[in-house]
Amino acid sequence: MKDENYLYVDFAEGKPEGWTSDGDWTFTSGYAAQTSTTTPSALVTTPLTVAENETLTFKACRNASGQSNVTSLKTRFSTDGGATWSDYVTRNIESTSLTGYTLTGVPAGTVIVEFLGSNIKLDDIEGFTKTTAPAIALFEGETAVANGAEKDFGFLSDNGVAIYTVKNIGNATLEATIAVDDV
Repeated sequence: MKDENYLYVDFAEGKPEGWTSDGDWTFTSGYAAQTSTTTPSALVTTPLTVAENETLTFKACRNASGQSNVTSLKTRFSTDGGATWSDYVTRNIESTSLTGYTLTGVPAGTVIVEFLGSNIKLDDIEGFTKTTAPAIALFEGETAVANGAEKDFGFLSDNGVAIYTVKNIGNATLEATIAVDDV
């Protein structure tokens, strides 16, 4: 019996709670499929805990309904809630049969993982541990803000406005008190 916090996703119950996706991702028949043959879009995990030298495995194939003979799947990770990302690892996917792949080189700690592709199917994502704690992240619009980042309003003849949102991107309830004075 596996630890309930160990990440194993077979998409049998649809998109995992807290994961985000944009574009043409669907979650049916026990896999995730990105159906556009022209425009890639992302599927992003919730925060995951990575042990030293741990890997993440997954299966991918070209979406059989797609028109292209070759498609690509890019994977990357972020250690700061999505403000900055590692370089993409790009894999050319030719087969319409699910084939195993491994994401390596992820540092120990807390990360989120992004799968970016078009005309692709994903299944059996396994490895790392689901983070069971809250994780706070700051966003300006839909863009994560890196810790210590500065906002340059340029020359202002009027008041400048920036709207920030504090989000819990973790897998547990976050209780916080936030106090801000005029900036």
